[in-house]
Amino acid sequence: MRRPLALSSLSILTLILWACSANEPAPTPLPDPTEELAPVFPTDSVPAVELQLSGGLAPLVNAFLTQGTMDYVAGSFLFNGEAVDNVGIRLKGILSSGTGKEEKKYSFKVNFDYFEAPHFMGLDSVHLLNDKPDPSHMREILASRMYRSMGVPAARSASVTLEVDGEGLGVYTMVQEIDKRFLKVWFGTEAGADDGNLYKCVAPGCSLVYRGDKKTDYIVTSCEEPAGCGFVLKTNEDDPSLNDYADLIAFLDLVNNTPDEGFQAALEDVFEVDLFLRYLAVAVVISDYEGYLEKLDSFFLYHRPDNDKWVFIPWDLNKTYGASKCKASPEHTGGPLFPPWCGESQRPLGKRILAIPAWRARYESYVGELLDGLFQEDVQRGWIETIDLLIRDHVKADPKPMFPFKDYQHSVGDYGSDWDPMNLIEFVQDRRAYLTKQL
Repeated sequence: MRRPLALSSLSILTLILWACSANEPAPTPLPDPTEELAPVFPTDSVPAVELQLSGGLAPLVNAFLTQGTMDYVAGSFLFNGEAVDNVGIRLKGILSSGTGKEEKKYSFKVNFDYFEAPHFMGLDSVHLLNDKPDPSHMREILASRMYRSMGVPAARSASVTLEVDGEGLGVYTMVQEIDKRFLKVWFGTEAGADDGNLYKCVAPGCSLVYRGDKKTDYIVTSCEEPAGCGFVLKTNEDDPSLNDYADLIAFLDLVNNTPDEGFQAALEDVFEVDLFLRYLAVAVVISDYEGYLEKLDSFFLYHRPDNDKWVFIPWDLNKTYGASKCKASPEHTGGPLFPPWCGESQRPLGKRILAIPAWRARYESYVGELLDGLFQEDVQRGWIETIDLLIRDHVKADPKPMFPFKDYQHSVGDYGSDWDPMNLIEFVQDRRAYLTKQL
């Protein structure tokens, strides 16, 4: 079921006033279609997930640690006892010098389509994350909810307990893959809305600078990722009429080389500007510095065939809410309202968008809407306490914890300290106070 984004009366008034001053119509809030995935990513329960590997886990770990390979093997995926057999299962991890890094417990990717198993609840694949950077086990979930509540396409996620070959591994975060199924959920199928080119940013090489007219100008092969870095095409890879990067090259040419006097109209014709401004507002409020704001990593660009427009999609949200710092800012919660990014890296898309007064005003209005609404302390406290009630006992009983239980207690408690990453409520209080002074 598609739900319209709810706006308070104050938010509506703010947008109306902004629209009048900018001589443009107020933006229409976009729906969040992900409620159809609530049975897989519930907000009121912690599903039990089990992986059964045909050859056991040890060969996967050995290949990862000695050769740096993360190949799929056949296995079964069980969700609250419901089994899907013959699925592809592989490790997720960090490669260094050609080999993998040993973990206390590993993250996994499950691909239901790899061995042509049945789709699971309309999904092709999911990620099972060990929450290594996040002792609260909540940041991915909270950040996704913030983005989706503002109409920004983002992967849905939920807490689960994971067992692999009969061994309990404790609380994980299960995350929806950004793939063709994701595109179908968000954009539908009319006029081929889900058939476009989806590019994943894998740092380095994602500044959105125009580098030339060849596909190879946007792919970095001298990195440790098997598929390369830069902009990696994730759909239509085998279609020679679509996999030549011509659409991405044309978009970057427009972003970088269109004269200022024609830039606003030209960009509006090919890019979902309002969605990007909503993304920027959420990203700066929750300090999402692993993506476009600082590292220039972990985001997607999607080219919709139905309206010929590009969409910006955030990804990898477990270092938000104070877990990732803005190194260029002395403020402990992150960088300033403006500019929203950290450092002096080239960002032609963001910088040119916010150089237009009407678009900067809209961005600031969205930040104000968040500070007066979703990012109020009582709202965030409610979200955090709800998840805490669901997972606390599971975290306490975790047989292989990535953090001591006291770190979890600190993360979700109601007190501050010098712990890093900082307490979630403390982050909300301090971040909100810091940004409010700048509006």
